[in-house]
Amino acid sequence: MPGVVEPLRDRLPDGPLLRSPALDEAFGESGFWSEAYLAQDEPVLVLVSLGQ
Repeated sequence: MPGVVEPLRDRLPDGPLLRSPALDEAFGESGFWSEAYLAQDEPVLVLVSLGQ
């Protein structure tokens, strides 16, 4: 489950979320650390990023 703030938890997709190091790396550029979660059954991408 993605580590998102409380107000966003209710908006996460219900189905399974897919992850991979390559997907995280694709969104972790320019000093950002990212975790990407792709919903298996919906056209939804959940992106958790931290950076400066």
